Amino acid sequence: MSDQSPLSEREIEVLRQLALGASNNEIANTLVISPNTVKVHIRNIYAKLGVLSRAEATLEAVRRGLIEGLNTPNPVPEPESIPESESPVIIPIDEPIVPEPIQITSTTQPITTPAPDPITPVITQPTNQITIPRAYALAILGVLFGLIVAVVAIGWFVVRGNITPTTQPATTLVSNVWQPLTALPEPTYQHAGVFLADSLIVIGGNTDTGVVAHTRQLNLATGAWRELAAKPTAVASSGAVQIAGQIYVPGGRDKNGAASTILEIFDLAQNRWQTGPAMPAPRANAMIAAIDGKVYVFGGENEGIIADTSFIYSPDTQSWSQGPTIPLPLRDAAIAQSGGDVVLIGGQTSTGPSLGTWRLQTGTWQKLTDLPAPRIDAGAVYITNQIYLVGGAEGDQAILVLQNNIWNATDLRTGHAVSEHLVLSNARDIYSIGGWNGTNALAETRSWTPITNIFLPSVGK
Repeated sequence: MSDQSPLSEREIEVLRQLALGASNNEIANTLVISPNTVKVHIRNIYAKLGVLSRAEATLEAVRRGLIEGLNTPNPVPEPESIPESESPVIIPIDEPIVPEPIQITSTTQPITTPAPDPITPVITQPTNQITIPRAYALAILGVLFGLIVAVVAIGWFVVRGNITPTTQPATTLVSNVWQPLTALPEPTYQHAGVFLADSLIVIGGNTDTGVVAHTRQLNLATGAWRELAAKPTAVASSGAVQIAGQIYVPGGRDKNGAASTILEIFDLAQNRWQTGPAMPAPRANAMIAAIDGKVYVFGGENEGIIADTSFIYSPDTQSWSQGPTIPLPLRDAAIAQSGGDVVLIGGQTSTGPSLGTWRLQTGTWQKLTDLPAPRIDAGAVYITNQIYLVGGAEGDQAILVLQNNIWNATDLRTGHAVSEHLVLSNARDIYSIGGWNGTNALAETRSWTPITNIFLPSVGK
């Protein structure tokens, strides 16, 4: 980072996440801050760098040397000592920043090696006394400087929209292998959970002994499960989201099978639960999301009646309000989220299984392409610009991928029928935890990593 950086250390951290394409919520999760704080940092970054978008901020930050480029150059080996009669000029062809001027010295003075810059790779000059032909050195440096300026200019005009980019869509290659992780301490289904602090947090659910209040954490580095503080109220058929390190679990079914209004909140850092204000009405089998620092509860069921309403909980005011009505009464749908973009997939309606796919953006629902077949109690996650739908079927079926509003089936299957399982993601890997195979509850935990090739845009008028 430049010594003259106009940005604070926290703004640099946020800027690095922007350069990696992270959403506001993903940045908040990574840095353990609220989404509103992320927005404030982003506004400050735009103002200090004089830019209007994330792409411009990334380009300007790389140009100023505030953050490293997305592709780290390969290290260049230190050159061997060479005789004075051979006077090559060593110029790295993949230098991302304008090279330092070469100092011309006489044969009686050693070449001065500049101090390494933390971003620009540095080539150590030989310790021998050498003479560099001035004309050749300046000519080569001039060509490199011109190429760098041209690349930066092209990228700037593409971002500004003066040139229309044509892009190849991202393609997905699957490895067709689920990697086994440490199984749950007991078979569990209809459980809730989140990915937080490089671990999987699993809350409640149904087991062979009934509805439980367990809170469990799988440390992905050690592969070990540990018991955390138990949830005050045992619950199944609920959902969970995390906001700024706090995990919110609204509603669900209690030990008697009744829908609940209870909101309970878990602080992982303090390993402590607290009770929040009750929901306006009982809800079980609802779809839960976190949007702009608030908890959204979509649809769900109470006493056999499927709802098309939604509730919103604000942690700032500690109060509930009415949310947007969903297009149809819906329960047990898969929910995928990327920032404020929320998609509900499949599930059950008042008249039977739903094939619908619905996207909520800026408070408005949009109809997307229907599923090719019903999926109830499935799990879904966003990775890059694709949604992966896992399970939710009586038989073993391929994972479905939604990209460019088209559903495609992979040739990867779960290995058995699975529904009512917990599907989580860290924006790179997909985790499937527990579930129901049509006959028995499951304890197995597995992971799968889709491999996505992202093609850079080719520029054309």
